[in-house]
Amino acid sequence: MDIVVVGVSYKNTPIEVREKLSFTKRKMEKAYSQLSGILDEKVILSTCNRSEIYGVSPDGKQAVTQIKDFIYNFHGMPQGALDRYFYIKKNRSCVEHLFTVTAGLDSQVLGEDQILGQVKEAHMFALDKGGTGPVLNRLFRDSITYGKKVRQETKISQNPTSISYIAVRYLAKRLASAEKKNVLLIGAGKMNRLALNYLKDMGFARILIANRTYEVAESFKEVYPALEVILFDQIESFLPICDVVISSTAAPHLVLKRDEIIDYKKDSIYMDLALPRDIDPAIGQLEGITLIDLDLLEKIQEENQEKRRQAGEKAESLIQQAVEEFFQWLDLVPLFPVIKSIESYHEEILQKEMPKLIQRLKQTQDDRKMEAVLKSFVKKIYAPPLLRLKKFGKLENKEGLTKVLSAMYKEDQK
Repeated sequence: MDIVVVGVSYKNTPIEVREKLSFTKRKMEKAYSQLSGILDEKVILSTCNRSEIYGVSPDGKQAVTQIKDFIYNFHGMPQGALDRYFYIKKNRSCVEHLFTVTAGLDSQVLGEDQILGQVKEAHMFALDKGGTGPVLNRLFRDSITYGKKVRQETKISQNPTSISYIAVRYLAKRLASAEKKNVLLIGAGKMNRLALNYLKDMGFARILIANRTYEVAESFKEVYPALEVILFDQIESFLPICDVVISSTAAPHLVLKRDEIIDYKKDSIYMDLALPRDIDPAIGQLEGITLIDLDLLEKIQEENQEKRRQAGEKAESLIQQAVEEFFQWLDLVPLFPVIKSIESYHEEILQKEMPKLIQRLKQTQDDRKMEAVLKSFVKKIYAPPLLRLKKFGKLENKEGLTKVLSAMYKEDQK
């Protein structure tokens, strides 16, 4: 039995290719139906950064070929077109990969939390469609358990590396409360869209935005419907009511100049997330204004990246522990029917003999008689297996069988 994964990710596959290999829920349902005749167990993990198919098969090499053929046929792509992008991992390498992915160590942002939920969702979908079995169920559940453990023990998710998030976190520490305070965003690019996504949950009284193209600023209402859009040439007139100003435009020149600011709110924070700078450094010299620029935020970013790197090293040791535990469990899988049979055998004897045993013990207070009763009961447990064991006296592998049986009954064997 082999465990395999075939996939592509952001690391070596451009987004235009990843888009073609993504799975919507409807596509996923169809995919599980088609994969049922190829793999004994399967889970599809499809996110914006990766598309992977995990499988269990008696023949790993054949399974990889079949998965690749399926991907080409399912997505209507010519054979071989994706071979330079595919990564293929088997058994231990495959297991390590899933644990690494779920822990967030293979993400664009090291330690990010979203992938944990995506892995769980992928597993639940596969369960619902009857795609998984005991091996992938155990593997995915373990990966989710250890994904949580990695985050709890290493705190890898607690040191943000996104400039927008760092800016908002810094802001939250500086403000006692966002209540009754107003914030103005200047620019409608990616940086401010991310910032708005964090700001909207902080409890500001008003969030305003100004952009040279009014319609683009209006589109930010998708993120926060209560957002107020103002004209770009109204910026100076709104500064007196704004406690926070965050600027991130692509302008080649200063957007806020010291000599153009006539009035402003005291005890306010101005954050310049642009390069080249949007805010005149001289504004930071005005009484009651604290100016935060990219230099400070990037310094925090570097410190956080180093903390995440160190946390990643600790996470690696946790992952190796998880991998070892999984394979210890996997080694026992062939024995599960035997273990179940032994348990059933003993349970059957208990059900049959226990009432008699209890009754006989109640009828005697003599220690010797009680000992005889118990010995008789124990003999009924081991006598039938011993009789069957004697029939294997001519086995060629008697030495191996002897070692196993001896180990089972030695107290010092763990």
